[in-house]
Amino acid sequence: MDILAYSNVPEHAAETLHGLNRYRIESPQFCDFAIIVDDTKFYCHRSVLCLHSQYFRGMIGGTFREGSQNQAVINDTDSASLKAILDFIYSGRLEVTQTSVETLLKVAIRLQFQKVIDICVNYLRHQIDETNSLDIYHFGRGLAIPELAEAAKHFTYERLGNVFDVATVVKDMTRQDVEVILQDELARAHGEEQKLMSILKWISIDKSSRLKEMEPLSRTVDWSKLSAKFVLQTLFDYPLVTSNVATKKLIIRHVKRALESPTTSSTSEEQDGIRRSFDVVVRDKDRALGGGRRSCCEEMLLLIGGLTLGEAERGDFSQPNVMCYSSKTNRWKTKSNWPERRLRGFSVSKFYHDVIVSGGCDHVEMKRFNMKRCWRYDTKKDSWTRLSDMTHPRSFHSSCQVKGELFVVGGAFNDRIDMEVYSSHSKSWNMIRQCAPRLVRNFTATQCNGKIILMGSGVNCSKMIMQCYNPAVAQWTHFRSPNIPRQLSAPLCCTSEDERSVYLIGDNTQKVFVFDPNSNEWSRAEDMANLHSNGGITTIGKRVFVTGGHWEHDGYLDQMEAYDTETKAWTAEGPLPHLWLYHTCTKILSDDCSALCRH
Repeated sequence: MDILAYSNVPEHAAETLHGLNRYRIESPQFCDFAIIVDDTKFYCHRSVLCLHSQYFRGMIGGTFREGSQNQAVINDTDSASLKAILDFIYSGRLEVTQTSVETLLKVAIRLQFQKVIDICVNYLRHQIDETNSLDIYHFGRGLAIPELAEAAKHFTYERLGNVFDVATVVKDMTRQDVEVILQDELARAHGEEQKLMSILKWISIDKSSRLKEMEPLSRTVDWSKLSAKFVLQTLFDYPLVTSNVATKKLIIRHVKRALESPTTSSTSEEQDGIRRSFDVVVRDKDRALGGGRRSCCEEMLLLIGGLTLGEAERGDFSQPNVMCYSSKTNRWKTKSNWPERRLRGFSVSKFYHDVIVSGGCDHVEMKRFNMKRCWRYDTKKDSWTRLSDMTHPRSFHSSCQVKGELFVVGGAFNDRIDMEVYSSHSKSWNMIRQCAPRLVRNFTATQCNGKIILMGSGVNCSKMIMQCYNPAVAQWTHFRSPNIPRQLSAPLCCTSEDERSVYLIGDNTQKVFVFDPNSNEWSRAEDMANLHSNGGITTIGKRVFVTGGHWEHDGYLDQMEAYDTETKAWTAEGPLPHLWLYHTCTKILSDDCSALCRH
């Protein structure tokens, strides 16, 4: 006799859940529990409640009277939010808006519906901007949601200048609020110049009542770490300073005091030069702005190397594989080695102040082995830490940080572009259920305006295909754009500092393509001077840096050049300190004031 093994789990589960929901609404006699809020009775099933809520699991499964009475009265709870939560656990659908999320999250936290909490927190994380980051930070702290508070806090300090540009935010701040913000370790990490500008912006909102706070607030600034050029520009150009003699004198007094301090990092020659600059501060602006030491806090290029030419040809592992480059001094400095060797196809992404390297592949006896391993580089301690492995091995994939989460895209399967996300709070990886709608090969991705833009070569298509993932709504979209470039080999892309442009290059061309996400249009920038293969691309300030090598006259050259987005011109930055057959780069914020070594 034949044996039929019938199985249709998804459809069966959906029908069962739909039936339970219909009975809950239309036939409450089939329900075995009720929740009463504001004289409204919500019928439901004990097993479904306990499955989704630890609060009700303890209530019904314990010795509380609600368990024996088969009903619970919940006071001081929003009935509309509870209805939305119950509808969700029976249907899997939940609508979250900016007006409903706060109340919905509070109810979910009180009644311990963890899935709803996760959805609301993720929604709020992707709503963070300059106008609400401080409010969301305090909201997250008040509800004991560290991952939300952490994301809002890091966003605030990464864009502190923009936050203090928002008049509606700054006008309600007290002096104590400003002091708390500026005394935080993250404020110091982003530089003293940003702190001073934040103080001046806060005072400028209401000069009549806030000028008297300049003296105590100025003590939160480490004046020895300000560049002379910045201070002089502030004295000459900032309206609050130029219009107020007392403020100008206060700034000059602080700077001169810092120069006389034995702890200042300036040399005696630099101090003499800065003093002479201040002596002519009211007589000769151009001369005063000509000198002075650099700020101790600056954005630098971090290069992480994989397979080197020496490793490939001679098995030589003596070459360092992590280098840091200062665009202000044009010098390189060796950093602690990344523990991996001989890898290609790994991805590097800035993650808060640190850097995460994910995946990669090695070749053994002509076979390629992809890696799950991930490493985190601590830019302050100059040290490496192993993170939890990704869900799938990946190579030649992309990664980028979006609102405090690290997304890795593709590189695991040949038939789809999947994605997983790393949370610093849970220290774990989770798969994104929805794959990109179009399969692309030879792809690259970057974050822009809180979304992930994926560009790659389509199957049987001569032009690049563009897709966008919005983490706020967990949804992919495929969109068309005029003048989209043709397919590129090994494409790389990065986003400008103001997130108004995405720069795209390939290793088979010197052409540079520029995408405007606001107008959805493509244009061309000036061509690069050289071809760059197996390298990286990143932005530092107003410049786009491209690294990578190419073969020329039977020799291998690894070079770097930079594109100035204001002058629209490329400049050569010289050869890389070592030869890599594969490497990539990203930017970091460093306060390393020690002299960088020339190589």
